[in-house]
Amino acid sequence: MIGKFLIFISFALALASSYFFFSANKDEKRIKNARFVYYIASFGILLSSALLLINILNHNFQYTYIYSYSSKELPFSLLLSTFWAGQEGSFLLWNLFTAIIGVCFIKSIKGKSLEPFAMGVYSLIFAFMLVTLIAKSPFEFVWETYSNSNLQAGFTPENGRGLNPILENFWIIIHPPILFIGYALLAVPFSIAFASLCKKEYEEWTELTLPWTNISGAILGLGLMLGGFWAYETLGWGGFWGWDPVENSSLIPWMLLVALAHTQLVQKKSGGMRKTNYILAILAYVFVVYSTFLTRSGILSNISVHSFIDPGKIVYFILLAFLLLFFLMGMVLFFIRFKNIPKAESSYKLTSRSFLIVFGTIIILVSTFIIAYGTSFPIITSIFGTLQSMEISFYDKMNFPFIILMMILNGLSLFFAWNGNLKNKLLKQLAILSAISIIITAILAFTALDQWAFIVLAFSAIFSIVLNLFILFKKLGKQSNKIGAYLSHIGIALLFLGVIGSGGYSESEHLILPIGASGEKLGYKITFKGKTQIEKNKKDREKFTYNVEIEKDGKKTELHPIVNWSSFNEWQYPFFEPSIKTSFFEDIYVSPKSVENDTSFQRVDLYENETAICTADSMLEMRLISLDTSKLDVMQDGFRKVFATVVEFKKASQIIRDTLYTVLNQEKNLYNPVWYSISGTNVRIGLVECNFDNSKFRATYKFAREIFTLEIARKPFINFVWLGTIFVVIGFFFAMYSNIKERRNN
Repeated sequence: MIGKFLIFISFALALASSYFFFSANKDEKRIKNARFVYYIASFGILLSSALLLINILNHNFQYTYIYSYSSKELPFSLLLSTFWAGQEGSFLLWNLFTAIIGVCFIKSIKGKSLEPFAMGVYSLIFAFMLVTLIAKSPFEFVWETYSNSNLQAGFTPENGRGLNPILENFWIIIHPPILFIGYALLAVPFSIAFASLCKKEYEEWTELTLPWTNISGAILGLGLMLGGFWAYETLGWGGFWGWDPVENSSLIPWMLLVALAHTQLVQKKSGGMRKTNYILAILAYVFVVYSTFLTRSGILSNISVHSFIDPGKIVYFILLAFLLLFFLMGMVLFFIRFKNIPKAESSYKLTSRSFLIVFGTIIILVSTFIIAYGTSFPIITSIFGTLQSMEISFYDKMNFPFIILMMILNGLSLFFAWNGNLKNKLLKQLAILSAISIIITAILAFTALDQWAFIVLAFSAIFSIVLNLFILFKKLGKQSNKIGAYLSHIGIALLFLGVIGSGGYSESEHLILPIGASGEKLGYKITFKGKTQIEKNKKDREKFTYNVEIEKDGKKTELHPIVNWSSFNEWQYPFFEPSIKTSFFEDIYVSPKSVENDTSFQRVDLYENETAICTADSMLEMRLISLDTSKLDVMQDGFRKVFATVVEFKKASQIIRDTLYTVLNQEKNLYNPVWYSISGTNVRIGLVECNFDNSKFRATYKFAREIFTLEIARKPFINFVWLGTIFVVIGFFFAMYSNIKERRNN
C-alpha cells in the first residue's frame, strides 16, 4: 500500500509542479515553490524505488511483480536486475531516471527565461509517465492478481518464478538502465524546444539544448551498442542487428538526435535550420514514446523476440494517449509559431560545411523515414486484418544508397569550411586523400571483396575514415576538445566496414555429433568431447557446458557453449548460449542448435532396492535406493508436484549416487522429467513416473542417448562493429564536453 500511495502522491505533485511552473511566468517566488514541489515528487519516486528494491532483496514474494521475476536462487547482481526485468519495474526505473534528470535540468536552466515553461512541460511529462505506474503497479499483491485462486490476504509464496534464462546475462544489469537514461534525457530537448516556442525566444534554446542533445546521443548510442552485443552473444535474438521492430524503435530517436546535433550546429554558425531543429527535437522524444508504445503495448508480441507481452487495455490506451498528446502539443505549437520563426539571412554555398550538413541531414531523415515505415508496418497491416513484419531485405536495399552518400558526406562535411571558401591547397589535399582511399579499396577488392555493392560501400567508408583521420591529427593539440565529430564519423565508417565483413562474408555450417565424435567444417576439425554440469547447487536448473574442441593448422582451442534446462519452462526445452573465440579480424562462433535424445530404449520399472541393467548400455547397472521425500513439495500454484528418487549407477569399478527429479503437472496429469546425464557414459536417464503399488513405491525410468547438433560460424571483421560504436559514443561525449566548456567560457 505504501508503494502505491507514494506513486499516487508523486503523480499529484508532478501535476501541481507543472501548473506552478506554467503559471509562474517571472514570479521568482512561484518558481521556487514549483521547484520545491518537483523535488518532493521526485523524492516520492526515489522512496518507492527504494521500497521495491528492498522487497526484492528480501525475497518478499507477496508482491506479484517480485514473484514473477525473482527467486531465491538468483545471485545478487541478477537479483538486482529483476527491478527492471518486467513491465512494471521498467516503468518505475524510467520514472526514477526522469525524476533525477529533472533535478539536474532545474540546476542547469535555473534563472533562465525559459525555465518556467521548460520545467512546466517536463513536469507534465513526468506526471503522465507516472500514470502508467498507477495503472500497472509493481506493488500489487499476489492475492489481488490471482483473485480467482482463493488466496488469503497476506499469503506469501515460498519462492518466485525467477528470471527467464535468456535474460540471465551480464548485459541485463547495465543495458536497460542505460537505455532508460537515454529515453529520459530526450525529454529535455523537447521541453526546451516547447518552451522556446511558447516564449517566442528562438536563439538561446539551441545553446541550452546542445549539451543535452549530445549526452542523449551518447547514452542512447551506448544503450544500442550494448543491446547489439547482448543480442550477439544470446541465441535467438537475430545477431547484433536483425532489423527487429523493437530494435528499430530505439534506433529511430537516436538517428533523429544525430540529425539534431548537426542542424543545431548549423543554426549556431549561420542562423539556419531553426524550423528543422524544432521538428527534430519534438520528433526525437515523440519517437521515444512511440518506441515504448510498440515495445510495451503488446502489439509486437507475436513478431518480435524483444517485445513484452500484452500489459492490458488500460496501459495500451495510456501509452497511445501519451504519444498523441505530446506529438500534438509540440506540432500544433510549432505550426502556430511557424511564420514567426526567423529564417537564415543568406543561402548556403554548395561548397560550405553548412550546405553539406544540410544535405547529410536530409539523407539521415530519409533513411529514418524508411526505417520508421518498416517498423510501423505491423501496425499498418494489422489495420487491414493481417499482422505482418517487414522483410529484413527491405531495410538493406532501401538504405544502401543513402549509407554510401552518408559516408561520403561524413568525410567532406568536416573537410570544407563553414564559409565555403575553397583553397587550392585544400583541393590538392582532397585529391591525395581520395587517391589513398581508392588504392586501399582496390587492395581490398583484389584480396577480399568480390561484390560491387560491397566495394562501393567499402570505398565510401574508407574515404570517410581517411579524411576524418587527416583532420583529426591536424586538430590534436590545437583544438583537442573539438574532436568529437571526427571520432564519431570514423566510428560510423568502421561500423559499416564491420557490417560488410560480418554480414557479407560470414560462413556457417551445421554438424551433428555424438560424444567423442569429430567432423570437419569451415577448415576446422571439430570434436565433441563431452559435457560438464555447472551450477550444480541450483535445483531450478540443469546447466551444462558442451565442450567442443576446434583445431586448425595444429592449433587447438576449446569452446564451451551452454545448454540450460530450467524449471522456468517446466524443463520442456533447453535454452542455448553460444561460445565465441575472438580475434582482431574475426570471431569463431560455436552455438548449440539442438540436443536430441534417441529414446528407442525399453523403460525400466523399479521398486526400492531393486536393481536393473540399463537398456541403453548393457555394461551399466542401476539401483533405486529410495524416494526422496524431502523433495515431495507441492508448488505454490497448486498444480505441480516435484518427485525425486535417489539412485545408484555402477559401471565397472565406478559407482555414482545421485537424485533424479520429475515434475508432475496435476492439472494435465503429465510428468516432465529432468533429464540426468550419467557421468562417463553417453546415456541420459529421466524419471518419468512415480506410483504406489500395493503400498510399495515404484518408479519408472526412461533411457536416452544424446546427439548434439551445433553450428560453427566465421564472422570476419565483427569487432569493427563494436570498435565503431565505441568511437561514435566517445565522439558524442567529447562533443558534450566541448559544448559545456564553450558555454562556461562565454
